[in-house]
Amino acid sequence: MPSLPEQRRVGAVLDAQSATIAASRAQLAKLAVVKRGLLADLIRI
Repeated sequence: MPSLPEQRRVGAVLDAQSATIAASRAQLAKLAVVKRGLLADLIRI
């Protein structure tokens, strides 16, 4: 088993990656809303 400091470093990396993934998902959700709006505008024209 890795030492406690190494486990903490691994945990910190995983936490950072989880935060990055969450931010990316939020950005994708916003872009999906923008896409739907643009497509709706395009269809109305």
